[in-house]
Amino acid sequence: MDFKVLIDRALREGFADVEISTRVNKSLSVSIFNGQIDKNQMSNLTVYSVRGIYNGKMSYVTFEDPNESLEFVIKSLKDNANVLTTDEEFEIFGGSKHYETKVKKTSNFYEISPQVKVEMLTKLEELVKGKDARIVHVPYCQYNEFETTSSIFNSKGLDLSQTNRAAYIIVGAVAKEGED
Repeated sequence: MDFKVLIDRALREGFADVEISTRVNKSLSVSIFNGQIDKNQMSNLTVYSVRGIYNGKMSYVTFEDPNESLEFVIKSLKDNANVLTTDEEFEIFGGSKHYETKVKKTSNFYEISPQVKVEMLTKLEELVKGKDARIVHVPYCQYNEFETTSSIFNSKGLDLSQTNRAAYIIVGAVAKEGED
């Protein structure tokens, strides 16, 4: 979807201001149980949220299809605004004059193949089981990674984006000594 075209069209159709935000979530979750893949989930989801001020009312519409029609989005915004009964005043923030540039540490965990990640988990599960004779069970051994990119674009010239990434492993062990 071309955000500039959506904003221009909405402004021509009577909106005072329009803002579009997107959130792109990518994730991978793999778990091992007794040396076998127990769970393997990959996700890639984008959510679009549009809000606009129409006849003094702030309305919202959210969708996932990047090919959603402009007509549908604008009509939905108008319909939502027309049923609101609030007398509140609304404003879409135009942005600040300056934003700090954050230095981010980079990681290459996305470049590592899923097969290598599964092998790593399998070895970790074996390592935990072998660490102490009292360990009788490893109920979970899981790798998770995600990347989230949030963007915001509006009719006042705001155009910002931020990406965050993380990866982590969780593993649990159940130990038994005698009856404890």
